[in-house]
Amino acid sequence: MRLPSTRISGLCVPVFLSLLAGCTGGGGGGAGGGGGGISLSPSSLSFTADHDSGSAPPTQSVTITAQGQSLFIGVEDVSGVATANALLCPGGSTCTLEIGVPWPGTCANPGTYTGSVTVIACPDVSCLFGVVPNGRKTVNVSYTITPGFDVAPAPSSFNVPSLQFITAEGVAAGPQAFTLTHPSGTVQSWFTILSYDVGATDWLTLTPASNASSSPSGSTVQVSAATFPVGTHRADVVFRPGTSGRVLLRTVIQTVLTALKVSSDRLEYVVDNSTVPGQVQKTLTIGTNYAPGTGGTLGWQATANVPWLSLSTMAGDTANQNQIVVSLIAEKIERLPAGQYQGQIVITPTTAGLTPIRIFVSLDMQLPLVESVAPYVARAGESAMVYIRGSGLARLPGSVLFGNAPATTAIRDGDTQIRATHPPLAAGTYPVDVGIGANALGLNRNRATLVVLEQTTLPATAIASAGAKWAVVYDDERRAIYASDVDNNEIKRYRWNGSGWDADALAIATLRDISLFSGGRQLLALSDDSVVHIDLASFQISETHDSPLAGTQPNTKALVSLAVGNSGEVIVVRGNDSGFDTNVAFGTFHYDTALGLFSEEFFPSFFFANGYARASGDGSRIVASTVLPFTVTGPSPGYVYTYDTFTRSASRIEPGPMTARAVSASRDGTKFIVNVTDVRNATSLVGRLNAGEFLIASQISPDGTRAYAFGESGTLYTFNLNAPIGAGFAQIGGGIAFANLDVGTLVMTTSADGQVVFVATSNRVIVQPVP
Repeated sequence: MRLPSTRISGLCVPVFLSLLAGCTGGGGGGAGGGGGGISLSPSSLSFTADHDSGSAPPTQSVTITAQGQSLFIGVEDVSGVATANALLCPGGSTCTLEIGVPWPGTCANPGTYTGSVTVIACPDVSCLFGVVPNGRKTVNVSYTITPGFDVAPAPSSFNVPSLQFITAEGVAAGPQAFTLTHPSGTVQSWFTILSYDVGATDWLTLTPASNASSSPSGSTVQVSAATFPVGTHRADVVFRPGTSGRVLLRTVIQTVLTALKVSSDRLEYVVDNSTVPGQVQKTLTIGTNYAPGTGGTLGWQATANVPWLSLSTMAGDTANQNQIVVSLIAEKIERLPAGQYQGQIVITPTTAGLTPIRIFVSLDMQLPLVESVAPYVARAGESAMVYIRGSGLARLPGSVLFGNAPATTAIRDGDTQIRATHPPLAAGTYPVDVGIGANALGLNRNRATLVVLEQTTLPATAIASAGAKWAVVYDDERRAIYASDVDNNEIKRYRWNGSGWDADALAIATLRDISLFSGGRQLLALSDDSVVHIDLASFQISETHDSPLAGTQPNTKALVSLAVGNSGEVIVVRGNDSGFDTNVAFGTFHYDTALGLFSEEFFPSFFFANGYARASGDGSRIVASTVLPFTVTGPSPGYVYTYDTFTRSASRIEPGPMTARAVSASRDGTKFIVNVTDVRNATSLVGRLNAGEFLIASQISPDGTRAYAFGESGTLYTFNLNAPIGAGFAQIGGGIAFANLDVGTLVMTTSADGQVVFVATSNRVIVQPVP
């Protein structure tokens, strides 16, 4: 009977064993009887084979003699368990055990392998009573595999390739070679099989790739690597000698580096009180990965994708102009809120087809910031609560000063907001001090100033002003009126000189909306596809930032309205600037005034088209009204959104049919007017303005106690919002009529103290004191 294969301890492969049933010699006796055990011969076997042999060496025999009694002969495996299959060998008889080793190609390397086979004799077929005395014998086996065909270099470990090419993109690596050997001095026929990473194409060339005849030992195969994209690429070369089934695997790795090499792939900046100017500058050195004598000099261009980074040069080469000083821009980081920022520098070779290098830049701004106080204008002799907005405020001491005057109350709502009440103050400017210390960079991180003014007193005036107006803004600090003239694409400015109004203008293409921001230091203007910053000290454009849709959107996706929160966050509404739009499914932009960056959001789920947004006087809330397209049956429902600029949360109100998209809000945003006539709070309709004629525009007073409305007859009406009459409100006075007023387009605003109303039409700008 033939026994199953078993593994010989110490050998690289299983040894095949079989017991032959042929037994010779003396009689039998059967099972049972006395002891005697077994003897076997020979007690050791030696096998020899060439590594390239196509078959295993012949088996060899071991003769086993049962001494005295009949015994069951078997083989014990390496765990010490007897095999279940055994052969009965009668007492005095001999049996033969055939031992063989497998094909030498199973062993990875030539050499001598040793092991042993343990033969056992038991009185029963299952060896339940154990091995008889003198019934366990060992046959020592050695297997010598002589060297055969070999390929050098061989890998030193599984993870180390046999050959490795390292080059820069665009430059072919020099050839390398495999050496073929055989101890006999002659290499017989051989062939190769090439395989690559998934998706890779042929990039390795073997010369020759096979040989059908013999060649001298030491022959070489030239290995050449074609130029390939940047990265690490693997090829497996399988050598098969002659007719042998043995294979030799040799791995080739090609590492292709970028042509450009930069001294660092990451720049990290930290700005705190101790940061000095030298720490906000870092130098990048640009070279190549070319091997000496190859590649040559490369030109390059550099760009940064964040506005707070400056590059000392935007172009150069790897020979002479090979350094960039990367600096933080003081004017930009001065307004950055505390927090973490990320950016990239991209260095692009001027040679076509070569890979750009990306350097990741991080900025950890640890300095607290006070960006604004809102409202930034206060009335002399009056105490009022204001919002102080910034970042990193939670780590500050807690005191608040207006100039040298302590706040009467100060409540920290979080890391970005303080509510403080200033005492009655005389007219003047008062820096807001929340305890921000000096920093070694000299950055102005305490930017808020409260401007205290006397009551606004201006004479009633009608100023000739041609062109349709989209918005009108009054600058209390400078006593200036700004009107966005969308017919002539210019901001008209009128400045009070003590006896009259001086006029000038600033041209802005496709002008739409305007709003003050940054404590009155700047005016934001909105065009079809950009936000324009205007420095009010010089009345000149200081920055322009295009929206992501600049130059791509049709009229129905233009930027049409903006509102500035006291945090510096700007809500920019998109829509049709010339009528009602049937496309209502595009989102609102948020604009970051510190970074000049847009982000698109469907906010709170989304604003509809035809939106019009306005902030409350203290910037704590933004109110936006939207009008849906008219249907065949009449006006469609519109929506009103209120947005808390501290919590950045919004709620939607459905006020019923909307016929106008204008909106105005009180100083604290708790009361607002939509649809020209509807006076609302956050939850309900308070009442409607009614003057007995069609009202075309309205404006709520800063304190929320008055409303001013213009009728189509050219009459200005004043309403007392504290005096409801039925579903409406009592009028104050009989109205003020204006002759020859073009009311086709009419927009309104008030002074910060509500004492003067400013009206802009297609042919006039009106200054009107009101009760």
